[in-house]
Amino acid sequence: MKKGIEKTGRMLLICLCMGLSISCTSGQGTEDVGRTVKETSTEQKALPEEDGETQEEEFSPEKQMKENEELFFMGAERQEAGKGQAEELFERLMEGQIFQGGRMALTGLVIDDIDNNGQADMLVMVQDGEVAPSYGSGGLWIYMNEDEPYCFTEEDCSYAGWFDVFWEDIDNDENVEIVFSAQGTGCGAVGDSYKAIFKYKGRNENQSKDLNIERVELPSDLEEDYDCGLRVELTQEPEADSYSAYCPYLDEKISFHGKNVEGWELPDSSQVTGGNARGFFNLCPVEYEGKTVLQASEYLYGEGGIVHCLGIAHFLIAWEKGGTPRIIKWWIEEEKNTWANCHDSRICYEDGYFYYASQLDNYYLYRTAEDGSRTERLAKIRPGSILVQDGEVYFTNQDDEYGKIYRMKTDGSQMEKLCEDWQGSSHRLCEEGRGIQLSGEYVYFCSGYEGEYDKAGFGLEEDSEFDTGFLYRMKKDGSERELIARDVWQYTLGDWGGRRVWYKGFIYWSKWVDGEIAICRMDLDGQNETELCRFDSGGRLMIYGGSIFYPGDFYGERGSLNRYDLGNGEVESLEVPEYTDCCIYKGYFYGLNEEKDGDKKRVTVYRMDINSGEHRVIYENSFVCEYLEEGYVSDIYASEEGVFFRTFVSGQDGCRWFRLTEGDETEAGRAAEWEDEENTPVALPAQNMEYGELNSVMYALESTEGYEEYLSENLEYEEYYREDEEGNKYNLYKVCLPQFNSKIAGYKKINQYFQNVYREAVEKKGGFFDMLIDDGGSKMGWFQRMDYNYVYMGEKYITVAVCKEGYWGGIRSWITPVPVTFDVDSGERVFLEDIMGRQEEGAVAYLTGSVYKYMEGAGRGGFLLKGEDVLTANYDPEQFFLFPEGVGIYYERYAIDCGAAGDYIFVIPYDVGNG
Repeated sequence: MKKGIEKTGRMLLICLCMGLSISCTSGQGTEDVGRTVKETSTEQKALPEEDGETQEEEFSPEKQMKENEELFFMGAERQEAGKGQAEELFERLMEGQIFQGGRMALTGLVIDDIDNNGQADMLVMVQDGEVAPSYGSGGLWIYMNEDEPYCFTEEDCSYAGWFDVFWEDIDNDENVEIVFSAQGTGCGAVGDSYKAIFKYKGRNENQSKDLNIERVELPSDLEEDYDCGLRVELTQEPEADSYSAYCPYLDEKISFHGKNVEGWELPDSSQVTGGNARGFFNLCPVEYEGKTVLQASEYLYGEGGIVHCLGIAHFLIAWEKGGTPRIIKWWIEEEKNTWANCHDSRICYEDGYFYYASQLDNYYLYRTAEDGSRTERLAKIRPGSILVQDGEVYFTNQDDEYGKIYRMKTDGSQMEKLCEDWQGSSHRLCEEGRGIQLSGEYVYFCSGYEGEYDKAGFGLEEDSEFDTGFLYRMKKDGSERELIARDVWQYTLGDWGGRRVWYKGFIYWSKWVDGEIAICRMDLDGQNETELCRFDSGGRLMIYGGSIFYPGDFYGERGSLNRYDLGNGEVESLEVPEYTDCCIYKGYFYGLNEEKDGDKKRVTVYRMDINSGEHRVIYENSFVCEYLEEGYVSDIYASEEGVFFRTFVSGQDGCRWFRLTEGDETEAGRAAEWEDEENTPVALPAQNMEYGELNSVMYALESTEGYEEYLSENLEYEEYYREDEEGNKYNLYKVCLPQFNSKIAGYKKINQYFQNVYREAVEKKGGFFDMLIDDGGSKMGWFQRMDYNYVYMGEKYITVAVCKEGYWGGIRSWITPVPVTFDVDSGERVFLEDIMGRQEEGAVAYLTGSVYKYMEGAGRGGFLLKGEDVLTANYDPEQFFLFPEGVGIYYERYAIDCGAAGDYIFVIPYDVGNG
């Protein structure tokens, strides 16, 4: 069991008549749950003298002892200790005389089962109650079970009561360690703190009472005796915003980026300009390679002095069997901008580059340098979620069924699928807020139920294969996959401030409970689930600045933003201008609102200060499109280096990327088209073949003029199921297929293909007739036929549109085209990859990209490519046609739209893009 104590505010000194508070938590010791030892304060009584001076109240041990007793029982009650148990524990303190008759003041109290054996343990902090607080003027007493108490005193440690503590087996020897950090009065960087680790070994028959607790060594090469940590030298490089950190203890160097001091000249060569300020801080337990280790951090500063924070160095510490500590990993968390998105992101920033799904070139995966140079296509694949970490790009490949998880190097090399054995295309992986997320070791994602990975027994008999609310995690190489939660509506990884999660942090997630949305938190391994709050409607999650922001349903209430404070648990509703999408960046809420405005659509982007509520409009545009009522054609994303949004530009261009400038106190910022059109191939929009009042677009096809001269006699078969006494025939079954003549070089093979199809079709007549059992004439209108109604004659290829059509009841007949294309010279059948000169997966992405561009240009927001690639997922690669204008791809009724919309053929120009 993980337990901990967390700082709750400024140092509070009882002897200076201020309140003292500490708190106890579960998890990794990072959240305050408000177990206060002292909430009242003792006022200093000052009596006015005739000369205007004040007189302090004389110290009274009796009064201090009474106050200690009150504070103890108040703290015990807050920590859910029963009255009888509290009295027993207080009696132990009195017997040990740790208050020295009232000369020592109680400044901290923790009551919990530290070693998880069913008995209450105590941590009690005291300091001299008479003199002004100073370092070394008190002690920390550790009471474990019935053992003799252990007293920790150190002259360099403050005992005023502001401390962090957690307990965990951090060296994996089956003994619990108590990790203690006491904050001092230093205020530079992260302040000073004294760190100590105590191992509780328990006691057996062969151990004396004073051997049950021992100090655990921390790695350190600092010269100061009062602190522990590792020296780090910061070197400023001649290039802008470039630094390196060297750790002598490890003899290792890490290069990273940070902001130079504005206005200062860069050095001509590398020079040491900074380093670590003080030692370790923020000690916490984390999981690394399946074991618990200790994470410690250090503040790094640059050429501007202590206030010039460049980042945080993090160290993972493990211990050898003999107790020797060692550093097993270290990295630099750069001082970066903070942001939060309420859905998966199609653009992200890492190490000087933006990685994004191009709105110009078929939505392929691209990257470009921060200044807009070095634009390059990384792969001809269509990414959903995009994340970059440690030199690798992780993304959902929307071209591979329903979005399987891939990774590649940041230069586009070594692309590999991480979910090779993923089951079936019915599992929709990438939805809004349910795609992939990363921690230091794991990839997280939601998908359908797979019992193979369910070690905890989450599956239920009634679970459907279409239910994607199961949360998994796997190692970054795709191994060790495990199911860690179910019923997940949306989730996000975050720490207290919303920064990137490595080894420390939480999973925040939502689920439906009794008609409400419950917001929950759990550890990164899925353990220790805690419900935080509830909302009465669906929405999205954003973790930012110590709060959960919960935007409402974009298709419902759009004028409010709920906020849950992770510190005090309070919920408030912020009034905001209406929005249909949103994000947070550097303390501002960015709202994008799209709405119908007469015969136009209007898109507005504004920026609102989260604290003051003041907002300003950054971008506003109105436009005309064919579909005014259908969905939103705009969305917005925050990244580490700015805010981007996609919105409608024109019928020809569809939607494009825009980037917002930040502005200042007098200007909210501006928006400009962002993607480099000069150095990026531009896909042309497809054309939608219209068919008016006809039953299907197949009836609107027009064959090549004069195609008949290339045909010989058709293969025909026709039979009716029955004929009445008056000669009326019912239930036609018909087959009619073409035969070509010698004017086509490969006509023999083409004819042989249709002869085989003809023979098989005639044989299937019996299956249709078997359905027509006489039941009073209700099936008299049923029919089935196979015919061809379109022939394209090109110089290289021939396309014949074979159609299967029929009526088997219901409100309308059905039609299924089976187009086939042949090489004119050889007579061999050719497929989409032959025509396009690329693998089938790439060919489909290439063609559907043009269709998406058409849909955007028509204003069809439901086809603004986000989490699910509808066009790829529902396209049969064999259903393509050749036309003089380009390649046509076919979608059956219901495949991508409602039944009333009918079927579709989209014609993609032959010169779309540059390949």
